[in-house]
Amino acid sequence: KVAFLNLSQKAKIKLDNLGVKSGILNKVYEDSSWTEYIKAYTDKGTAVEQLQKENNISTSETAAFGDNLNDLNMLRKARYSFAVSNANPEVIKMCKFKTNNVNNEILNIIRER
Repeated sequence: KVAFLNLSQKAKIKLDNLGVKSGILNKVYEDSSWTEYIKAYTDKGTAVEQLQKENNISTSETAAFGDNLNDLNMLRKARYSFAVSNANPEVIKMCKFKTNNVNNEILNIIRER
């Protein structure tokens, strides 16, 4: 993933024309400050799935934390799917859990095992 803070409109147009329209990049997030791109034909869910496969980790042994729509596929690959408190409403809706503190949740999951 490549993330840009306060990218100019001119630069966004160039990246969209060179990367997105050519099929090299996907724009996965944009707000008034941030613009994020990833390699085409991949997402966080694909990355988690590959890590699970390479390390013989099951979905039931996986936790994921997300806040925005680009996290949905990743969250689907985890038994413990957490939306952070300020997450997009769609993320909150699909997650099994909601948290204000990611560190505490990770420690709780480790203690349970």
